[in-house]
Amino acid sequence: MQSLHCSRTQVADLGPLAGLSALQSLDCSDTQVADLGPLAGLSALQSLVCSHTPVADLGPLAGLSALQYLDCEDADSTHGISVSSFELTLDDRRDPAIVNIWDFGGQDIYHGTHSLFMRTQAVFLLVWTPDSEQGVHEHGGMVFPNQPLPYWLEYIRHFGDSRSPVVLVQNRCDGNRGERANLPVDQAWLDPFEQADRLLTRVAYSAQDASGRARLMVALGQVLARLQEVQGRPLIGRNRLAVWDQLRAWRDADASLDDPAQRRHRLLPYAELEALCEKQGVHGPRSFSEVLHHAGMVFYRPGLFDDRMLLDQSWALDAIYALFTREGGVYRTLRRLGGRFTPTDLDSLLWHTQGLSDKDQASLLEMMQISGICFVHRRDGDQGETEYVAPDLLPEGRDSLADDLAARWDPLPGTPREASFEYPLLSPSIARSVLSDLGGLARASAIYWRYGLCLYDAATRAGALVEAVPNAEGYGGQVRIQTKGDGAKALLERLVERIAKLDERSGWGGRGPADETSIHREVETPPIDPAPSPVRPPAEPEVYVSYAWAREREEPLVARLCEALENEGVQLRRDTTELRPGDRISRFMERLSAGRCVLLVLGAGYLRSEACMTEFYRIYLNARYQDNDFLDRIVPLIQPDADTDTPEARIGHAIHWKTRHAGLATLVETHGPDVVGEADFTKLKLIGEFYRHVGDMLALTADKLVPRERHPLSGDGLDMVKGLILGALS
Repeated sequence: MQSLHCSRTQVADLGPLAGLSALQSLDCSDTQVADLGPLAGLSALQSLVCSHTPVADLGPLAGLSALQYLDCEDADSTHGISVSSFELTLDDRRDPAIVNIWDFGGQDIYHGTHSLFMRTQAVFLLVWTPDSEQGVHEHGGMVFPNQPLPYWLEYIRHFGDSRSPVVLVQNRCDGNRGERANLPVDQAWLDPFEQADRLLTRVAYSAQDASGRARLMVALGQVLARLQEVQGRPLIGRNRLAVWDQLRAWRDADASLDDPAQRRHRLLPYAELEALCEKQGVHGPRSFSEVLHHAGMVFYRPGLFDDRMLLDQSWALDAIYALFTREGGVYRTLRRLGGRFTPTDLDSLLWHTQGLSDKDQASLLEMMQISGICFVHRRDGDQGETEYVAPDLLPEGRDSLADDLAARWDPLPGTPREASFEYPLLSPSIARSVLSDLGGLARASAIYWRYGLCLYDAATRAGALVEAVPNAEGYGGQVRIQTKGDGAKALLERLVERIAKLDERSGWGGRGPADETSIHREVETPPIDPAPSPVRPPAEPEVYVSYAWAREREEPLVARLCEALENEGVQLRRDTTELRPGDRISRFMERLSAGRCVLLVLGAGYLRSEACMTEFYRIYLNARYQDNDFLDRIVPLIQPDADTDTPEARIGHAIHWKTRHAGLATLVETHGPDVVGEADFTKLKLIGEFYRHVGDMLALTADKLVPRERHPLSGDGLDMVKGLILGALS
């Protein structure tokens, strides 16, 4: 077969065409074809039309030297990072080079993993079009700003290897027409590349009709030769080449399998590389692993991924960035969760359906953490319930958090101190990395927004606001640090030192404060000790009450307690008296769970009420993650029908909520997460927390010596309860 026209059909998989070596023309426009990988070996292919398809990666076409016409209008641009390779003839005196292509998506949310690859020894092909120098574009329902050419030149200069050459490729020069005589960039942006002799080459090209392809291949061959001269040409003998070929064969064999569960070599244990090297007579596998990493064959950092090498890099990046696209409702759901998620969430929302094992998912989460895409917010003994935060999914700006921030910041004594790090290019990856680094330290004790946080340091008794602030014009900005409190000066010094070390490790080139503390101290700086902010004592003693309305209407215990405590000058805070029309009950519940003293009236109705269990769970979290004396602030009144004394009874409560959760989870799995509203998905997560922790939640109250019958309470005029409450308040 030499020609195939399958436009406007249900075709979605080009796999059956992989063996058609004589195929010269293919039209698969207006189909659901998304993967051009099966075409990589069709050396006779001259014409391809894949317009109006979800194709996002044209990398598999790079080695098709006969391809003369390509129409990919309205096909998806690259999102994430796609990896492919092809063979390039350099000149008559050199052997062909295997060129590994990393096609980086330019959208902000994909910058996180760029840092994993930008420092490798590589050539940068910077592809631009005049129409994309300003404005925005949409992908999967998400709107992205178009960053202009000067931005990407600065991006390469700051984050790429200082010796890597650059080729500027103007795309959409169809029929060798449309090349701009002058670049849309001031000479000042080009000077650093020219002065460093990074061989700034310009090429006009058309992805549609392959105009300029020959010039592009020549330019690429020249800069590759130049790269070898500057950085040294890695010598790979016959034995090493055999290892290389085996790794590539494993990778390609995995890529050809439709069922992800059958792919066996996405992550390769380093021990298997050692065994393969020994089999082929290769000495020094550790140094050879560095060659493989810099050549793009694998991604490997000793110890990472349980000391495994990432062989199928596209698979890993696709799995990560599938979380950040709006198709299927995953992105929308994660945004609804406020950027917070657990491995169990990712498994149920997406990764389970992709056939990823628990070990694969753990490796992907590790990759997300080292690239700053997320950090641990709350660690749990059950790894599946450890909570992470993705900075890109946090609420934008701190205006919506004004009340919470004021409650933490305003009570701190003294005048704020301030320092900042200036960046000529403040990319999202810098802002994200700073937030992830400090967030991994502060965890659940801090307040977060995109890209900033407010933390409190118990060691210095001071608080800090740290956030990325872009300049009004240009691409620069600053990471601004403000501290306030008794030890504001000491905390500022420690934060400046921490961010300076992060800047140095990452090679961002930030300019710190003039009086910046040396990052190479002879004496180790005391560590930052994040903790919840001290609670401002109320003007008069307060007690928050968590109880079930239905039982209170039948037996008004709480009302009688209110009357008795008011005579002691203590205010009892409860939703029926604190909430006004239009108030959100969730805000009252947050105040309740952090209250100075919390009275729990636990009965059967309470332990079956979602609202009551939500209050109880938040109180439990505060008891776990705040200071120990919070336990002394809880006064539980356990009613006889609560049935909490035996393991069987506590397990029964867990089974109730687990059954409820399973029913809701089945609905979501059947119909997709996009059918669930924000409030209902939050409720689903909370119910999952109920059944996993209700046993421990009830154990929290077990050590309290409190009355369990209502009759004794009426008999002593509530003196015992009043005594417990007044003791907690003191």
